[in-house]
Amino acid sequence: MALSNNVIGAINFVAMLFSIPIIGAGIWLANQPDNACLAGFIGAFWRIPVLLMAYLVAMLILIILIACLVIFIYAVTIRGSGHTEPSRVYSEYHLEDFSVWLQ
Repeated sequence: MALSNNVIGAINFVAMLFSIPIIGAGIWLANQPDNACLAGFIGAFWRIPVLLMAYLVAMLILIILIACLVIFIYAVTIRGSGHTEPSRVYSEYHLEDFSVWLQ
């Protein structure tokens, strides 16, 4: 049991280390003006069609991936409904209530 706790702790620590640059980039982008997208800005300012197309394709892929994630989450959790338990304010969820993908 102690080994699995150490493995989970190590995975969480590595995930935390990977999240530091992402959080830093998010803070940096939040402090920039709204039109600070580099590929789109440089492509439009110097009329470089390759950068504009790369920006367009990247944004299209990002939008499609986010839509797929929303659809997947909705499909997996659609059957999950909480069961009321006596003397509890929150609902109780059971694993068999959800889709096989989540189990």
